[in-house]
This record gives sequence, structure tokens and C-alpha cells, in this order.
Amino acid sequence: GGLYMAVDVELSGTNIANNSAGIAAGIGITASAGYGGGVYMNYNGRIYNCTVVGNEAPSWAGVYAYRSYVYNSIVWDNYLLTGVLGNISESYEVRNTCTSPLYGGTANISSDPRFVDAGSGDYRLRTGSPCLNVGSSSYVNGSLDLAGLARTQGGTVDMGCYEGVVDGYVVSIEVLGNGTVTNTPAFVQPGGLVTFSALEGERS
Repeated sequence: GGLYMAVDVELSGTNIANNSAGIAAGIGITASAGYGGGVYMNYNGRIYNCTVVGNEAPSWAGVYAYRSYVYNSIVWDNYLLTGVLGNISESYEVRNTCTSPLYGGTANISSDPRFVDAGSGDYRLRTGSPCLNVGSSSYVNGSLDLAGLARTQGGTVDMGCYEGVVDGYVVSIEVLGNGTVTNTPAFVQPGGLVTFSALEGERS
């Protein structure tokens, strides 16, 4: 696992991604066997502006938050070992958070957060992200984001561990026929370049 903590703790501005284990693969807060591939909280745990993505575990791969709180966060694409989506369970309160399916509570959303390049581990938000400027200033815990930028930009805090928007385009290639293309999809900023490699398949 990554980090194991006791009850009544806070976690803010953290990216917890691509962990896999039987017990609290990413952040464990009094963990129990098989729960919480990303975050396990028990009794008055609190996470603020965190991004929990791509974790897996036997039960509740993203956030298991028994009598705990999730604010201004993104909990996305966390799966059980069976392949079933398992983002958030048992949380006492979830507010201003992006997750799927839509979690009951105040100002939660369930739309694709539009990361810059999740496949390459870039979880900043790109243009058009529904997570921009929809957090709550009541749950801002710290003045800087994970990249060291000002936590609140554009008047309202964002969801997740990164603040602000990255302009650019997602470029993908569809192969019609027999062959493969590497480095697709790719994210490119305005004026930038992206390189693809194509390999022709065997002719039938």
C-alpha cells in the first residue's frame, strides 16, 4: 500500500492513482481487508480536492468512507477485481464531487472529468471539463494545488487535485483495415506537435 493512517484525519490536494491490492492499495485510514483500493476512511476522515482514479481492489476500489467525508474531489474509473465499477461506498457525506454513478448529496456530478491524458497519468483538467469552477469554497483546505499553483482560479475552486485548465486537443486515429497505430489517442496543446507510428498488418 501507499500510506496507512488512523481515524480522524484529513487528506487534501492529493492524486491517488493506479494502485492495486487487497488492503488499501493507495491510502488506508484504518483499513479493512479487501476494501479501498484508493482511499479507506473510517470515522471522521476527510478528503478535500483529491483525484482518485484507476485503482482496483476486491471491494470499493476508489473510496470507502465509513462515516467520513468527501469534498471537491474526483473519484473516477476505479474498478473491482471483477471488472465492476466501484468508485464510492458508505460515505457519510459527499459534496461537490465528480464520480459515477451520480452520488447523492449536494452539487455532485457524474460527467467525464476530461483529464488531459489519463492513459499517461496526466490528471489535469482540459478545456470543457465539467469539474472546472464547480467546487465549493467552504471546503478549500490549502492555498495551493498539487502542482503548486493557486488553489482558486477563475473565481471558484475546481474539483480534483489540480486547479485551472489546460488548453489543447485530443487526437486519435482509427485504423480502417489491417494494422496498428501507436501513441493514440494523444493530447496536443495549441501550436504543438504529435507523432504517430503506423505498422501495416499482414495482408489476407
